[in-house]
Amino acid sequence: MHIVSTPITINGHTLKNRLTMAPTVKFGWGGPDGLLSDRHVAHYKKRAAHGVGLLCVEATSALAAKTEYDVGGKISASAVT
Repeated sequence: MHIVSTPITINGHTLKNRLTMAPTVKFGWGGPDGLLSDRHVAHYKKRAAHGVGLLCVEATSALAAKTEYDVGGKISASAVT
C-alpha cells in the first residue's frame, strides 16, 4: 500500500488517507447573506465521497455587503464596520 492511501491522525482527528483537496473558489455560489449554498455543500460532499481525506474550503464573506473581493482579498477593519 502506498503511503498516500494510508490513514493519518492529526491533532486527534484521523483522516482515511493523505489526499488533500485545495480550495476551489466558486464565484456566485454563495447566497446574498454570505452563507454557503446547498450547491457548495453538494460539491464538497461529492469530493469527500470519492475518496479525498481532507477538504480545504474557500473563504466566505461574513457580511452580505462586503465580500473578499470588495476588500482586495484581505480582511480589514472597514470590511466589518
